[in-house]
Amino acid sequence: MDFIVWLNEYFGPIEQDGKAFREMKLFQKHEERIKKVITLPKQSELFNQDMREMLEAHLTFDETKGSAAFQLMSKSRLFRIKMALFAQMEGL
Repeated sequence: MDFIVWLNEYFGPIEQDGKAFREMKLFQKHEERIKKVITLPKQSELFNQDMREMLEAHLTFDETKGSAAFQLMSKSRLFRIKMALFAQMEGL
């Protein structure tokens, strides 16, 4: 079974004892089973707020496009988050 690892840098870089995730024993032990590592990079508070509101409303990125609850700039930020994530998922 292959795994896709999602690293969420909301609280900062994923590190332990000064080692990045790919340097950790856990990663090295299972590296052959890890198909992809996708990083949710730390964003500005506006990006985080838009993402949080989208998730709390149980909407997808595409559903926010037609939603009156999201203004133009929020839709733009969500589109940029989507494109960055989807670029990392290419080839899956």
